Amino acid sequence: DEEGAAPQAAGAAAAPCAAPCAALLASPTLPLLLGWLGHWAVEVSSTALPLAMRLLDSAKKQLDLAQQLSQGHHQVGSPGHSVSFEPAGWVVNGPLLGVVVGQVQYSPGFAGSSGGGGGESDELSAEADEETHRRAARKLWCKCVRVCPKVSLEAAARALAQALQAGMAGPGLPWQRAEATLRLVFHFGEGLGPGPELDALLADPHEGGDQTEAQGCSFGAMLSALIRSDCFRHPHWAVGLLYLEIVDRYWKHLRQNGAELIGLVLEQFCGPTGLTHPNPTLRARACYLLKSLVRHLGPGLMAPFAPNLLTGVRELAFESGGFVLAASDKAQLLELASMLLSLCSSCMPAEAQAAHLDALVAPLLAQLASALSASQRFDRAAGAPEMGPACAACPGEELASILVLLSSASKGSSKPLPHLQPCFRLILQAATAALAARPGHPTLRSKFMVVVHRMVSVLEPSSLLPALPEVLSTLVGHLAPRADPRAQHAGTPSIIAGAGAFWMDSDEASKDLDGLVPLLNQLMIRFRSQLAPALDPVMTPLLSRVLGLAAEAVAQGGSGLASVQASVRGLERHYLQLVNHASGHDLACVLLSPANLPHLDTVLATTGHALANPDSDPALKRMCVGALQGLARGVANEARLPRNGRAEVLPVLDYLCTKMAPDAVAALLDASFKPLTKDAIGARLVGDVARFLAELAALEASISQATRQPGCELKLRAALLAALPPDPLAGALAESLAAGSPQQPSPQGGPSSGGPSSSGELPSNEVVRAVEKHLGLLVQAVHDQRSPANR
Repeated sequence: DEEGAAPQAAGAAAAPCAAPCAALLASPTLPLLLGWLGHWAVEVSSTALPLAMRLLDSAKKQLDLAQQLSQGHHQVGSPGHSVSFEPAGWVVNGPLLGVVVGQVQYSPGFAGSSGGGGGESDELSAEADEETHRRAARKLWCKCVRVCPKVSLEAAARALAQALQAGMAGPGLPWQRAEATLRLVFHFGEGLGPGPELDALLADPHEGGDQTEAQGCSFGAMLSALIRSDCFRHPHWAVGLLYLEIVDRYWKHLRQNGAELIGLVLEQFCGPTGLTHPNPTLRARACYLLKSLVRHLGPGLMAPFAPNLLTGVRELAFESGGFVLAASDKAQLLELASMLLSLCSSCMPAEAQAAHLDALVAPLLAQLASALSASQRFDRAAGAPEMGPACAACPGEELASILVLLSSASKGSSKPLPHLQPCFRLILQAATAALAARPGHPTLRSKFMVVVHRMVSVLEPSSLLPALPEVLSTLVGHLAPRADPRAQHAGTPSIIAGAGAFWMDSDEASKDLDGLVPLLNQLMIRFRSQLAPALDPVMTPLLSRVLGLAAEAVAQGGSGLASVQASVRGLERHYLQLVNHASGHDLACVLLSPANLPHLDTVLATTGHALANPDSDPALKRMCVGALQGLARGVANEARLPRNGRAEVLPVLDYLCTKMAPDAVAALLDASFKPLTKDAIGARLVGDVARFLAELAALEASISQATRQPGCELKLRAALLAALPPDPLAGALAESLAAGSPQQPSPQGGPSSGGPSSSGELPSNEVVRAVEKHLGLLVQAVHDQRSPANR
């Protein structure tokens, strides 16, 4: 107890700590360890926790060995140390477990982060140290549970029974003790771990047990007694919060015991002990835990409670009196309501679902309309608000916060439901109007994209596709460069002609792309060729803006800075993702349309640069090859239109054959490419290039027959032979491509006029495997020649 006792204790235990743990347990040093671990001062007891963890690790190994040998007393130990003891006795029934349980409890003077007020800095530091120590003590309790779960459960049951008898919500039980008792229950499942053993303990064979039955019963009976108790009414917020955490963690117990316990729990969540609790920490956590609990219980158990719960959530979100819910808490509640509607869609009438959703969304739409009116008044007062995000900050942030709530109201849904379509259409229309009011506000744009992401899941294509041209035009149009008379950058280099200054600066536009590109990728994957009318007008401006941002980053920061290089690589990946998704999802027609065809040379040059760059990772190169492959199919489709084949796209096919295909093979032969045996992604890249070459040869021959231009199919093989090193394997590769080209009309009567997947236009799998085999042998041979041993 004297000052300096901790260093002396640490020195005294240093030698035994290095010795086998079993010898320490049988030695007179054990009382010193228990006194050290159970010391009232946190700075003393915390230094004993690592040794106690090691002792329990050793005990777990010895108990496993003892179980394998026999029952009762066992001879265990390590070379030179032999110890006899009864395994369960010293671990849990002895003083060690009592000390661990005592260390889980906070000290009497501890107030907690939400109840301590301001305080001096040293007091806050002391509370932080104690919090760290108690967390470590909980890990030690979990270790005890793993070592001997049955006796640990009995200890937790005794502690809970004593607390329930004393009255968990009464003034006679300090909150520190009540919280520590619940900690034993909460972390018991963490110590045991998920699995059949915990599921078996959650079974409750004692129906209707009262509070005093917790001691000596199953874990399920203990939970039932806890749920039926008045624990949740404890005046301290930490006890009530931990009670809600226990209910959510052991949700399987609720599912096994039917509607009675679920009804009790929902009342506690939705009352003044949960969602309307005066403590903001507990209130916020209760919103999340209730959503998690509802998801776990599922529609079968939640259906009887859904109507009342939906009504209560709506009233709490929009009619809460006495306190104001935080925006994040309100978003959690709206997501909960949306999830309830989705879960109960099969057992709730369609009219009732639509009425509940309308009642949730109507207040938000009214708030959005009011905010839009305020934004218009702000515009008239400020004048020209579109010239910078600073002018639009206040109205834009308010509009963005409402869009967050609107997106939350649809998060629980995962598929379009016909009876909910009108409400979701209103959400999209209102969100689009908000974006039109502040099209360049970064936060508003980000939240609007989240709304569109949600609408892809919940709206039918017939409802969403007509709105996408306006949506994409607004998003891309205000990302593109726009002159600003207040800031001229006439000397800034840019590959976009007449770029000048920008509505968004480079950093904001780059961050905006992080949300815009995934949205466009999702739309292309979801709608494929149906997206072409909306995507065609914005494709070239968007790709040009991405390249312009890369040029600006280099001009402003220099190409040598690591941060600039990382920014340029990110923008390059965005660019190639857009091209790859467009060409790979039946949207190559957009890249080849009359409006975008003049920009295609830039697309091909950028793709070729990334493919030939030795610093590009194989995953990025696979993206390039996939884009070229889809583009070749698109060229074939455009050139074989039944009535008016577009001859202007044929030079693109020639460029793919004479330039891009040799570049793709050269990237595999470059010294920076890893050998196939050392890089799985590299092996996949070889397969991708092989399929690209085989398809390109077949499509080239098919187009030659369709357009009656003999000899066109020889360009690919000739270009490869000219670019490859003089090696018999290169000739074998060219021959495998010739074998896959449909030189004669197919047995069905000639080339089809349909898509490139028609019979006779794409190579068979056998041809692709042959090309991949010869290409792999060539790549391996070239890399082997570079090795010092072969030289």
